[in-house]
Amino acid sequence: MRGPAWIVVATIVSAVVAAPGCGGDERREVQRALLDLRLDYLAERYGEACDHLTRGAQREVGSIGHVVPTTCPRDMAEHMSARVVSAADMAGPRVRSVEVDGDAARADAVAGDGTPLRLALAREDGAWKLARVFGGSARPGTGKRDAVPSLRRGSVVATALEPRGGGPATACPELRVRAITADGGCAMTARGRIDMTVVSAFGDRLYARCDLDLEILVDSRAELIVNDLGNGGGPGAIGDTCGDIYSCRNADGEHVLWRGRIVRARDGRLELAIANACLGTCLGRFAGGLVLRVAERPGGRIELVARGSGLGDSGLALSGTWAVEPEPSGTSLEIRD
Repeated sequence: MRGPAWIVVATIVSAVVAAPGCGGDERREVQRALLDLRLDYLAERYGEACDHLTRGAQREVGSIGHVVPTTCPRDMAEHMSARVVSAADMAGPRVRSVEVDGDAARADAVAGDGTPLRLALAREDGAWKLARVFGGSARPGTGKRDAVPSLRRGSVVATALEPRGGGPATACPELRVRAITADGGCAMTARGRIDMTVVSAFGDRLYARCDLDLEILVDSRAELIVNDLGNGGGPGAIGDTCGDIYSCRNADGEHVLWRGRIVRARDGRLELAIANACLGTCLGRFAGGLVLRVAERPGGRIELVARGSGLGDSGLALSGTWAVEPEPSGTSLEIRD
């Protein structure tokens, strides 16, 4: 069963290593290190695969699930066996470019399912090795200085606060952000059960299926803040890690706001574009931009849809649907051209 797939893996990744335009012996060495890591891992030669990891990355493998590391080969076989790599991911990530800066390198790659990846490597003991197994290199700011996508021309998005006794709706107040706190806007909660898939140089695997609620503040200019998030397991959840998924904190331990806008995509559909989404997990921190489709359903219901939506190039992809629920205060989301 592994024979034909093994030939495909070796052929595809070797072609990447030999591709023209990579330039420089160091770049070829980085690509060769990723190839050797991948081949040893799929062959379940965990000792050899661990030799292609820095000592820090080996400890990362041993710390999965908050356990105490033993030896890297034993931890890899126990916590991230190659037997769970999907057939669609057997070819491994395709390396697009490599940047080398002294004893550190960054490889931009694309996984078999199209998920973008940024892989960190370091020269250790005279050889290039994978320096981080999971997570991205992006680190979010406090929320005050984060870049927010601009609203495309031709799109009019309105949010409204409906009075309890009826009558015309009024526009939601403007959002105000002060460092790590936000007020103004209208409050909404988006509730959904979301699949979270982690993709790395080793392959893809379902990390968890959890209830993930987003508390959203949105104003009449279509600017928004994800003010908080809640998570949980419940019937149908997968994995025992749902309680380990949380909103990132800054260096002072303070919650980092997600900032964004509702924008008009090229195909005319509306999207919720978040500039700085960040999730902390027991595998590490995953951060980057996140785009969710805004779907209008019968009866005026609004849903946010993720179809393998990645958090930037961190390797964490989300799939599922959030149902947007207005708060009891009478908030509604009105979308019109």
